[in-house]
Amino acid sequence: MRRAAVGAIALVYFGLAIVPCWSYWRAGGTMMAGQGGDPATDAWFLAWVPYALTHGHNPLVTDWGNYPAGVNAITGIGMPLLGLLAAPVTAVWGAFATTTLLFTLSFPLSALAGYAFVRDWVTWRPAAFVGGLLYGFSPYLVAHGSSHLNLAFAPLPPLILLALGRMCVRGSLVWGLALGLLSVAQFLISPEVLASTAVVGFAGVVVAAVVCGWSAVRERWRPALASAGIALLAAAPFLAYPAWLLIAGQGHMTGPVQRTSLYRADLLGPVVPNSFMYFRTGASARLADTFSGGSEDGSYLGIPLLVILLYGIVWLWRRRAMRVVAVVTVFAFVWSLGSRLVVGHHEYRSVPLPETVFNRIPLLDSTIAARYALYVVLGAAVILAMVLQAGHERLQGVADADAGAGAGVGAGAGVGAGAGVLGWLMPAVVAAVAVVPLLPAWPYWLNVTQVSPYFASAGLATHVPEGSVAVTYPYPLPRNAYPLLWQAAAGMRYKSPGGRFVAPLAPTEGATVGGVFSFLTSGRPVAHTDALRASLTAQLRALHVRTVLVESAGGLKPAQIVPFFTWLLGRPPDVTTAGISAWYGPV
Repeated sequence: MRRAAVGAIALVYFGLAIVPCWSYWRAGGTMMAGQGGDPATDAWFLAWVPYALTHGHNPLVTDWGNYPAGVNAITGIGMPLLGLLAAPVTAVWGAFATTTLLFTLSFPLSALAGYAFVRDWVTWRPAAFVGGLLYGFSPYLVAHGSSHLNLAFAPLPPLILLALGRMCVRGSLVWGLALGLLSVAQFLISPEVLASTAVVGFAGVVVAAVVCGWSAVRERWRPALASAGIALLAAAPFLAYPAWLLIAGQGHMTGPVQRTSLYRADLLGPVVPNSFMYFRTGASARLADTFSGGSEDGSYLGIPLLVILLYGIVWLWRRRAMRVVAVVTVFAFVWSLGSRLVVGHHEYRSVPLPETVFNRIPLLDSTIAARYALYVVLGAAVILAMVLQAGHERLQGVADADAGAGAGVGAGAGVGAGAGVLGWLMPAVVAAVAVVPLLPAWPYWLNVTQVSPYFASAGLATHVPEGSVAVTYPYPLPRNAYPLLWQAAAGMRYKSPGGRFVAPLAPTEGATVGGVFSFLTSGRPVAHTDALRASLTAQLRALHVRTVLVESAGGLKPAQIVPFFTWLLGRPPDVTTAGISAWYGPV
């Protein structure tokens, strides 16, 4: 019965997950952004990991991107674990299908993990089902579910917190080992998410210790500490090298690597729906779409859910579990506000917030405050489930009492049966009131880039030596990562300068290759001077470029593209096919 129930719950979660990416599956599983876009980088890394493993390269550090400086997959959202797990899919259907598949699976897998976490707090399975649904299909995951795979793939934070909680309560070898291995897995998907999970987990342990009292702490701290040692021993061998890469390895970053001040939750975020929500107004979307830099706003909860949560906290405050969850959830929300309070874009500099502390701690100074909304919605899922269970138990208790009092009396038995039905109906209504306003505006808007078939052709394989350097036009930059898809489609056959990576990128302005190519893309004219030609060809030779690949119709003024490269390279293209003009051989 238990397996059947869990199977039915999983079936619902996976069935709902078909909806968000349906447009991309209809287009052949290609989920890519033409201009900029993290999915292009996601596809690149998902293609790189299996290529590296099958060709004897280091999957965590490479100069195949951002050549010659290279790319550090730990610093730059490389998600090596996902690349490894999805390698069979990539080998058969390619990195584009893998990217879409992982975005699709992020919703049901996160929901199942949320269900498992909530189930540790409630015994009534329907309440845990609603909690998992809220977490796995939350506005946070909806906001990241088409752009940031490392953030949207979130089944591990609830499982890490689940292992941490059980380890502190029971202090067993199994849960210590589970915590260590789950932490390793999360690090190899997103070190930032692991760091924020650790912060919330630490806060939860402290709050639980205060709520439960010294006697409970004195009884459990020794076995809990022993289990923590086991977790550390289990994780250390796997994390030693990746952690070194993050801190001091090739291509690592020093200081903050993200504009953290831009991405912080607005105090109005929980009550103002943005464009990701189905139930919204034009005014609310215009306001909320600018919260947290737009793409990072996953803080919406909706007024009905907030009312239910506040009522449940007051109603069940005497329960220690409610006090722990409520305090940690509020802590996560305050942390999501960043270092300064912002209300409707108005920043109150005189109101410092605790997140200011992270601005002075290495590594944590790069975490984005708005992403703590993940833990806010996880806490909300637990509180909602506790409210649903408490309501069910109270009404079911009334039903049982009426049935007992009316034994042998038809009227009493009827009242008991009615109360029993109400014990299921009322929680269902409350759940609907809480969850329905969070209905996403799915499926996601279709933005599919069909890469030229040239990159999977025999011509490229024949004329481009494997592992050689190819420069592309458009030049791959953070604001236009489209050419990264060319590499993925070509099976990572060549190395490429530039890219959309968290890495010390080469300068792109002025008379550099990237700068001039960017001028061409924007439609601005480039003077054909001998000095410029000498400078560009010298740079291409210094990079050991063996191939130049040009999208013939690229840029705002495509008529000037092929003539420019013909002038630069001193000869017409060796081949023009499927929208790509190619020059083979050394510059």
